[in-house]
Amino acid sequence: LMPRWDRLENSELHFAWLETLCPIWARIRIGLFKEPFSLEALTSDAFLSFAERTVFVRNYLRIEDIGIMLYGNLHSDWIAYSIGIFNGRGRQIDNNNNKEVVARLVYKILSAHKFGNLYLGISGAGGRHDEDLSRTRFFTEFD
Repeated sequence: LMPRWDRLENSELHFAWLETLCPIWARIRIGLFKEPFSLEALTSDAFLSFAERTVFVRNYLRIEDIGIMLYGNLHSDWIAYSIGIFNGRGRQIDNNNNKEVVARLVYKILSAHKFGNLYLGISGAGGRHDEDLSRTRFFTEFD
């Protein structure tokens, strides 16, 4: 469980999940957590090179969602994968038929202490949404 301490007047859970720890190549996570779509969305603010996230991540991704995910590392951590089924409504507990499937595959191309690590990754998401976006206001970091 991870509560939000910066909003004491409206306290809420930031993340809450249960997870298996073994085997390392096939772990299961269930609850409220980050969808495995983009490296930028999965990275904590403290480790970003820039002070803001891209407009795409801020407006089009539901970074946190309720769901279940299978993930793991293969071949001595050279390959990482994750695939999950999510509610599709972000933090809202809403029983709907519009579930999302999200998948991510990452291959470590280079591992060296002098130059750091180099990864190649691909992500995909699919689902059906019947929402009207005509009145949606999109945000940037300056809003």
